[in-house]
Amino acid sequence: MDHLLTAAGASDAQKAQIKAIWEPLRPQLKGLHQQQGDLHRQLGDAVAAPTIDTARVEQLRRQSVQTMDKISALMTQGMVASAQALTPDQRKLVLQKMREHRGHHGPGDQD
Repeated sequence: MDHLLTAAGASDAQKAQIKAIWEPLRPQLKGLHQQQGDLHRQLGDAVAAPTIDTARVEQLRRQSVQTMDKISALMTQGMVASAQALTPDQRKLVLQKMREHRGHHGPGDQD
């Protein structure tokens, strides 16, 4: 993140503000990502079982969707708060750099 902010010309104060935004979100996101991983493992085990419990599979699917929604909400909260700490021009530069990076390492990349 720091290299994106530096490329956008963010001041030290802006960087500190954005760091302060993400600090309380990181542990929450980490926990949710771990929870999501556990759900995926459980779902895999449920599908690989000798007898498939479709109700259990559906329950795990719903839990997975709820967890992803929580992750999405926290990420969006952090992105909006971070964007508000930047000027419109800085936001455009950060977005441009993120898109460039995604273009080199995104889905379907043939590198």
